[in-house]
Amino acid sequence: MGFRVNLSIFLLIFSVNPLWGWCLKNLGMQEGDYELLHLSLYKFRAFLSIRSNSEGRIATLIEAPWPENSLSFATRPFPGSVNGEGEEGVCQGIVQSWRTAVDTKGRLWVVDRGDADGVCPPKIVIFNLRKTWKSEVHRHVFTNATEGLITSLTIDPQPHGSFTRAYLTLRGSNCIAVYSLEEKKFWTLCTKSTPLQFTETIILPTGILYLYDGTQNILHATDLHTLRKKEFHVNEAFLIQTVPIGNLLGHARSLLIDTQNSLYYIIPRFGAVVKWNIE
Repeated sequence: MGFRVNLSIFLLIFSVNPLWGWCLKNLGMQEGDYELLHLSLYKFRAFLSIRSNSEGRIATLIEAPWPENSLSFATRPFPGSVNGEGEEGVCQGIVQSWRTAVDTKGRLWVVDRGDADGVCPPKIVIFNLRKTWKSEVHRHVFTNATEGLITSLTIDPQPHGSFTRAYLTLRGSNCIAVYSLEEKKFWTLCTKSTPLQFTETIILPTGILYLYDGTQNILHATDLHTLRKKEFHVNEAFLIQTVPIGNLLGHARSLLIDTQNSLYYIIPRFGAVVKWNIE
């Protein structure tokens, strides 16, 4: 958890100069060919989600050493294919990594948006980072196009018993999807206020879920203590009450917390990281 402040600092750097800290020339990528979308850290490994600025296909999920100047290993595609292709074809691999997150059990969750042509559907793929081969744990392929438009991914740091739950915001929606890995099921949490459109979330260890409404630039909060204990049915829609706690200084991307549970958010337009006083 101690890397969270460093993560916000590096995202600030990347918003000005994408992938400033890593060289991807060994993968055949030149500066300006790609942009950084997101990164997650696990011990001495960084996982970069990138997007091509050209028509050529590239690996969009890259594993790199952390810190960025470490020479422990060369940057490489993850989970291992240069073109993101799996044994069963292009759609089997990671087509367009959008967001990633690492849970408390050392598993990397990857939101893959698929391709723009709709040939490869969006999916979530989960890898066990403690294994060096056959590390894929689970995948869920979206059949509903709306469900596939995930804008952010957050893992609850406090598992529900032995169940790990992920919270996902959906583009243009006042609902967030919740996925239980062990139960292999989705349900949704929706607010009564339909104008809200949540684009980012973060969960504090204290059990507070923060949700950012990108249309009105307002940060909301709700308490997860009761929701963590509730058993949900598959595809159940459950109404929640959120409390607006304030306006952010600009359109935000990536809510972050540090080891003192301070909340930060990034304003890409200004290349700034802003600390929010939770008190």
